[in-house]
Formats: sequence, C-alpha cells, structure tokens
Amino acid sequence: MSPEAAQEVLAGEFAITPLNLLPLLLLVVFSIRSTPPFLAILGSALFAGILAPFTQPDAVRAFVDDPTLGPVVTGIKAVFAALATGFVSDTGNDTIDTLFSRGGMASLLTTVWLVLGALSYAAVLEHAGFLDRLLRPIVARARTRGRLILAVNASGIGLNVIAGDQYVADVLPSRMFRGEFARRGLAPQVLSRAVEDSGTVTSVLVPWNTCGAYMSGVLGVSTAAYFPFCFFNLLSPLLDVLYGFIGFKVPQLEPGDAAAGPPREGDPAGRGA
Repeated sequence: MSPEAAQEVLAGEFAITPLNLLPLLLLVVFSIRSTPPFLAILGSALFAGILAPFTQPDAVRAFVDDPTLGPVVTGIKAVFAALATGFVSDTGNDTIDTLFSRGGMASLLTTVWLVLGALSYAAVLEHAGFLDRLLRPIVARARTRGRLILAVNASGIGLNVIAGDQYVADVLPSRMFRGEFARRGLAPQVLSRAVEDSGTVTSVLVPWNTCGAYMSGVLGVSTAAYFPFCFFNLLSPLLDVLYGFIGFKVPQLEPGDAAAGPPREGDPAGRGA
C-alpha cells in the first residue's frame, strides 16, 4: 500500500488536524514534570478519549454504533470501550484496520499473566536461595578483572533466561559482585555498566522474560522477528567484556574512596579469589 493511498483512506475516515497531537503534547509535559508513568499514560489516554468526540465525532459514533444514545453517553461509552477492548477500525482497508485495531487492555492480558508468573517464579528462586547457589561459584572463579566483568555479564544474561525478570537480573548480580569489585579496587560504575549492558538491555531478547513479553505484546511482533535487528542489545555486553579484558574505560577506585562499601558479612563476593 502506497503512502498516498494510506493518506487518502485516513483523510476519508478521520479528521486530520493538529489538535490530534494534544494528548501526545500532554504526555511530554507529564514526562518533563517527572509525573509517575502510570499517571502520565492514564492521564494522556483519558484526555485523548475526552478529546475524541470533539475532533472525531463521526468515527466515535461509528465505533459505538448505537444511535439511541446521546452525544455524552456515546463519548463515555467510546472511551471505556476503547480502553478495555480497543478501538475497531472499519475502513475496508486491511492494512489501516490492522494498524488501528489493537485490542485495548484486553489484548495484553496474556502478557500480564506471563509477567506475573515470571515475577513469582523469580521471587521463589531468589528467596529459596537457588540463585545464590548458582552465582556463588561464578564469583569465586573470576580470578582476573576481565573474567570478573565477564562473570557479571554472563550472570545478567543467564538470569534473564532462567529467572525471566529484568529486575532480578539487575539487582542480584549487583549485590553478589559488589564486594569483589570493591576488593579489587574497581569503581562502582564499572559494576553498574556491566549490569546495565547485560541484565537490562538483553531482557527484551528473551521471549518469556517480562520485558520481552511486554515488547512483543505491545508491538505485535515476535521476539524472534526483531532479535536480529537489536544491534545495541547484542553488542553492548560484548563490548563491555572486551573493555574489561583490555582495560579500556575501566576506572579504578581512588585511594581512600569507600563509595562501594566493604563486603557485607556473608557476602560470597568477599570470599572470592
């Protein structure tokens, strides 16, 4: 479908006006003011729903499809229906209809269930001590600086696969390796960078991970489909490990700097090599 044909279909079904950008502008304002994400997204969505009957009256009436309702009730029903089950486009053009008919919150229920399951599973693994047992030997065998950074990256990626949750893949290696990084005189930002380059950016590459499930559900694209194009996500851990072995951009703690803190009692990192 050519861009010109798409524009013609959209112009025939919707009123194309700069006013349609107001919800997006409101979202930007919320972001600048550091509004909590839930409130920012909900506020912008509700504002868009209130604005729709004024800017797109024909589309709203066609969506509700109940001529017995007044304009106010029609607008309220359209907002709740769009949020719950999603707006349904009926332009007759398959490409446009697929793009505009996304299913609302109901279409994300499977993703929400998967996220809840992954969080519960990760909590059981951590509180039962299974993850601690998995990471303890890795910390002990990281004899050199490069191997230590490699171990952090491997732990982050592994936890994304095993635990299925980004937060576990970020927090647990940070706690486990903190003491060893301090003992070897490596600045805290080295550990932070290693955790971010592994636990954070690779989470979207795992289909059953909370982040991967969310991305796939929202975008409507399978993880395997976008995996080959995630150059940043794939290269970040590789470059971090390479920098660790060659010593590039690996700052050391200044003498007397206790920012990282001493190893905690019972911390396996404190008994490493």
